[in-house]
Amino acid sequence: MNFRAGTTDGIVLFFEKSRARS
Repeated sequence: MNFRAGTTDGIVLFFEKSRARS
């Protein structure tokens, strides 16, 4: 199961999107 990897990927994507918007 890639639960940890999936969660990290989601967080990274969320952070990147938030930063790109700034």
